[in-house]
Order: sequence, then structure tokens, then C-alpha cells
Amino acid sequence: MSYNLFRAKALRANHRQARVHRHDFTFQTTSDELGALIGFLAAIGSNALPANLDPTETLNPDVVLEFNARSLHGAERVREHVQDVWAQYPVVILSEVGRGDLAELTRGVKRLFALYKLKPLPMMLDIDLRDDKRVLKPLLYRLTGLSSFPLILIGGHPILDVNSVFSLDKAGALAELLRTSGAIVGGSDARRKYE
Repeated sequence: MSYNLFRAKALRANHRQARVHRHDFTFQTTSDELGALIGFLAAIGSNALPANLDPTETLNPDVVLEFNARSLHGAERVREHVQDVWAQYPVVILSEVGRGDLAELTRGVKRLFALYKLKPLPMMLDIDLRDDKRVLKPLLYRLTGLSSFPLILIGGHPILDVNSVFSLDKAGALAELLRTSGAIVGGSDARRKYE
């Protein structure tokens, strides 16, 4: 066999192998998409979504993941990544600084969660102060099914509305929900002031 024929066969085999290992990937659930987004926002404070991103479409994994989700084990890595995000951030409060009633409501929610002395501390993002807010707000609305701030995620699940959080607290059920999410109630010595 000539060198050129050998080389051509080797190149074809490598090309077939490369095609076998390349998989198209899209997020299968909005829950995975939301987890990847929260991981992206939490990773580096300066992470921002591109201004031309269409919030009505499923996120491109290349935008929010630090690894290639299209690899052979990409879907498995995405599931692990999303689980890690919710383990690291069992409570997420997405809010707008706002004015008037909205500002007071947001401070009230933050004060409530501070009373639980959670470990890890809740991840808090003020969406209206971000450069990517025009894309991020409708994207969060699509992924959570909710349309007003503050948005509260516990264990990766959106809480229907702020009144539900206060009702759960009054009924004594919020602490159990927080524990179920992986947060340690009474585990933090850190105190935050929300006034």
C-alpha cells in the first residue's frame, strides 16, 4: 500500500471517528437551562449575556457553559453541572433594586432569608443593575414562568410568588423546604443588613 493511500484511509477513519463523537446538544428542560444560566451568572460577576441573544429561544449551551456540551458525554456533564450549581446555590434571589413598594418588598424578602442564617448564603443578583438586563429579564420570565421580581429559586425551583414565601414562613414550612434544597438553616454567622 502506498503512503498516500495509507494516509487517505487514515484521514477518512479519523473523519468518521470525529463525526461519531460530535453530538448536537440542546437543553432538554427549562430546569437544566435555568441551572446553566445561574451557574454562568454566578461564575464571574462580569459574565453577561450577549445583547443579540433571543430570550424566547432555548439558550445556546456555548454561551453559558464552560465546557463543550456537544462532546460524547456532554449531556451527562450538563446534568452534573446543573446539580453542582443547585448544591452550591440552593437559594437564589433575583431582584430589582427598584423604588417604592418593589424596593420594600425586595428588602423584606432579603431580611426574611437573613433570619434563617443560611449556609451557603443565598445568591443575590440585582437584575436591573446589570448590563444584560434587557435580555436577562425576559429570559428569566420564560425559564421560571413568573413575570415579576423578586424571583426566588429554592433548590432550583421557582417559588410562585413572594407571598408564598411569607406564607411558608408563617406556617413553619419554609425551614424544611430550605433544608430539603441542601441549605443549612442556622449554619451561617454572617449577617447582612437589608434596610
